[in-house]
Amino acid sequence: MQSWSSYSVPSLFLTPFSSFPSRSPHSSRLNRHVALKIVKSAPRYTETALDEIKLLQRLITSATPPAASPSPSQTHPGRSHVISFLDHFRHKGPHGTHVCMVFEVLGENLLGLIKRHQRKGVPQHLVRQIAKQILLGLDYMHRCCGVIHTGAHPPTSTPPFLPRLSSAPLRPS
Repeated sequence: MQSWSSYSVPSLFLTPFSSFPSRSPHSSRLNRHVALKIVKSAPRYTETALDEIKLLQRLITSATPPAASPSPSQTHPGRSHVISFLDHFRHKGPHGTHVCMVFEVLGENLLGLIKRHQRKGVPQHLVRQIAKQILLGLDYMHRCCGVIHTGAHPPTSTPPFLPRLSSAPLRPS
């Protein structure tokens, strides 16, 4: 399950995705699991969420293929290591209006992985794979999207690659 900061509540849903208002070219019309990030209704949290949505939309825009040939952002090996933001909407509830963001479902966060190994250390081969994939994802975000990620640490980092680690061995550079 995804891990979020203290301003939101993560939830996992199986939904006909078409029930969400679709503004994303990547939205699917199939039943699928999605992660829903529900942000607290206080204005400061809403403002932060709207800023996050702008950044996430920038990642989508950078990944949208042009009509002609594929751009470097389409072929960059780090693209598959960046979360897919599917949609967003607002929900009015008894405690105010909440910004809700819809994402692909990921695996556990890095802190969960550390705890799973009883704090004895994550095996070196996993650390190498994770580090390589994080760096590829960061490189994609920087070079292709013009975004610099500044908040990666175990409690808030959910590597999208944990459930789909490649089995290819790392080659020394």
